[in-house]
Amino acid sequence: MTEVRWRRFPLVAAHKHAHRWLQFPTHLGRAQNTVEAYGRALEDHLRFCGSVGVDPLQLRADVIAAWIGDLHERTNSRAANVLHLDSRVGLSNATIQQRIIAARSFYEYLVEHGLRERNPVRRGEPGCQGRPPKRGLVRPIERATRASAHRRRRCLGATPSPCRRPPPRAPDDAPPGSRTIRAPA
Repeated sequence: MTEVRWRRFPLVAAHKHAHRWLQFPTHLGRAQNTVEAYGRALEDHLRFCGSVGVDPLQLRADVIAAWIGDLHERTNSRAANVLHLDSRVGLSNATIQQRIIAARSFYEYLVEHGLRERNPVRRGEPGCQGRPPKRGLVRPIERATRASAHRRRRCLGATPSPCRRPPPRAPDDAPPGSRTIRAPA
């Protein structure tokens, strides 16, 4: 069974409900890295709650939105190793998603145990007027590269695909009545 390294998560260890929640995945036999990631996420969330003076049992969705905004605005400690335009600010999209999922799971635990009425961490928003639903709280980051732009144009038919054959044509010197070509099925 995986053991929780409580010295890494002092706020989680001190919070009675967070402590019990983090023990839950260890009892399920989750991998050590998974438990560590959940612990880091919940430690971060509890630290933010303490900085704004809110009890996790009483907070509302606006505090969750402020926490997510804070995740986007933090300086990235590994920014010096990453070479693209927006690498100096904010955690990666995958890290933010992982932290949101851990917080959502923690609040689901609190709801199941009757400590909260509702989960403040929302899921995607439903679509309206025939539009597809919006997924998640964090918009995925799409980086436009030359290759992806070329693929997009090719899918739209602006450039011929190297995989598609052009439609069969009759030779230009064929008589007008024989220009109809029947392609085999």
